[in-house]
Amino acid sequence: MIYLFYNSTNLCNAQSDLQLLKTVPYSASSIHIDQLQQLYIIKPNNTLLKFDAKSEQQFEYSNSLLGDISLLDVTDPLNVVLYYADYQTIVLLDRNLTELQIISLFELGFGQVSAIGISNNQNIWLYDENDFKLKRIDRQGKVVFESGDLSMNIGRSIQPTQLLERNNKIFANDPEQGIFVFDLFGQYLYHLDIKGLSSFQVLDHHLIYFEGHELKSWNLKSRLETTLAHWKAEDKTQQVLIDQ
Repeated sequence: MIYLFYNSTNLCNAQSDLQLLKTVPYSASSIHIDQLQQLYIIKPNNTLLKFDAKSEQQFEYSNSLLGDISLLDVTDPLNVVLYYADYQTIVLLDRNLTELQIISLFELGFGQVSAIGISNNQNIWLYDENDFKLKRIDRQGKVVFESGDLSMNIGRSIQPTQLLERNNKIFANDPEQGIFVFDLFGQYLYHLDIKGLSSFQVLDHHLIYFEGHELKSWNLKSRLETTLAHWKAEDKTQQVLIDQ
């Protein structure tokens, strides 16, 4: 079951009184929200559902040939990106979840790609574990940028499961080691010792994540952590997101 809440205060700056607004009666392996307050649900059977801002279902997409959906990026509501890691395949969808293009990274000669994410110019970021590089490809799969060997810059190898471009920075989430932050040229900036995350958000200068039974905010300027909301252990909440 998915619960939608209304908050009466600024969630990024203070604890909020969360009031239940609506429930969406679906089981989900993960949920996502875009900048238009549209909700996306990945069901346990790997069907992607899209809901409008009023939580009314609009569209759905599934591809039984590609296995589990590893990543969904809805940074741009008009260009939805899915990644199927088992088959090293990227699927590009339009706002109606109509399939536009399938990109096979195997066929393009990439090695083991652990994570992808959309860039602000509609290219696609990926991390290639074979040569430890961040790469940006266009919609035809051509490499338009690649970083140096990140293991040399950081002093260790990483295995990110999520890439997110925000505020002219790239956030790479390695659940075992934390979040590594790079500039758009792939230069290592700093590391956040926040481990064990399956997903996170970056809103303005706040990194938002759900840990244990708490929704937390890490201020990227002050480097201070704030607890925004608590959930009871018996609620069995698995993921919490907030919109813009």
